[in-house]
Amino acid sequence: MTRHLNPHIEKIINDTPYLPLAFQSILTTDTYFAANEDIIDCLCFEREGFDIKSNFIVKHDNWQPTILMLATHKGVTILVEGGSKISDVLFGYRLTHIPYAHIISIELDVCMLNGRLVISTGEGTEKHAVIQFNTAKYYQECERFMGTLRKKIFGEA
Repeated sequence: MTRHLNPHIEKIINDTPYLPLAFQSILTTDTYFAANEDIIDCLCFEREGFDIKSNFIVKHDNWQPTILMLATHKGVTILVEGGSKISDVLFGYRLTHIPYAHIISIELDVCMLNGRLVISTGEGTEKHAVIQFNTAKYYQECERFMGTLRKKIFGEA
């Protein structure tokens, strides 16, 4: 069954070169989500620091994986290309789901070109997700996504 795609998801699928096939599948099918769980917003940080030559991927020292953050009616889902136990060359992914009820705080830290989006789920300094990004490329998308999370977490209309 194919889900109705909202404009943010369609834009990511159509405009993100080299979006991992697993990520495309997650965005377009119902297999990863509950029956009544819809994707209401998403944010994609594109893979950086690689070249494709003769169908081989050449990674640079500053290689960054594709990161996809999805806001659903139930929580935040974060997909990161690669993973702690998976070689970056294999391009597997790590999937994390954080229910809104477990989120203590969200933080958007923007300083010059270095930005950070932080989701905290525990007391004190415990950070569940820390996503670093280039503000020149992703600032507006991060602000929009932060607004969506705020509405879901704090129940704003």
